[in-house]
Amino acid sequence: PWSISAEKLEEDFSECGKVTDVNLLTNRETGLSRGIAFVSFADEAGVRAALKYDGDDYGGRTLKVTRAEDKPAGGGKASGKGGRPGSELEIFVRNINSHTEEPDLRVYFEKCGDIAELCLPTRASGKCKGFAWVTFETQAGFDKAVALNGQELLGFKLEIEKAGQHRLAGASGNAKGKGKGKGKGKGKFAEFEVFCQNLAYEVTEDVLRKHFKDCGEIEKMHMPSKVAGKCMGFAWVTFRTKEGMKCALDKHLEEFEGRRLKVEK
Repeated sequence: PWSISAEKLEEDFSECGKVTDVNLLTNRETGLSRGIAFVSFADEAGVRAALKYDGDDYGGRTLKVTRAEDKPAGGGKASGKGGRPGSELEIFVRNINSHTEEPDLRVYFEKCGDIAELCLPTRASGKCKGFAWVTFETQAGFDKAVALNGQELLGFKLEIEKAGQHRLAGASGNAKGKGKGKGKGKGKFAEFEVFCQNLAYEVTEDVLRKHFKDCGEIEKMHMPSKVAGKCMGFAWVTFRTKEGMKCALDKHLEEFEGRRLKVEK
């Protein structure tokens, strides 16, 4: 977005790993972003996690993320996600137990075949965010992994699919979302309200409540809908406790119904 700042970019991409530098190109006259930035990470894991944001909605625009050295000649688009080879053999895994660690996931999928890359995003607490990407060296390994859909790991039934399918499922209905607005939360628990955006249009209140059930009791929820009854892509959720609100804020940028959920105060 043109209104983005280097500080905001650093804050958002810190979800991927330690950011060492942000170079945001700006218009000399207006001082606003030109829509281009370079973000440097302390390690390769941060880079790999950031590349997963490619194609996601960010401030109302579709984010394009590639390695700086991967930009193709002639201004064309890089193939695959972030131009990385092997993305055709990548799976997306969700509903992972939050106590799962990378070695657990690696051991689980190595029985399918050799793993080329594994990315398991974690929260500030160090716990798994509940989803991951795994890239295999061979088609056979990929096929065996997809066949494990519905099998359990640490007591949770895994949902496994070819990477990118979850994004395509929510690609229809590109209606413009609305801003954050004021005064939605009133009354005793208004200070414990969060604003959620980038929701898939098929999401219902029941589905969103289920996503936040581990955060505690919800006082109320307001999810605007279109005439057709579909979600407009955003909602307000008010919790009964400060702890519940903090738990919800910790879910910022988690994968939810095929999209990266944005949660803010």
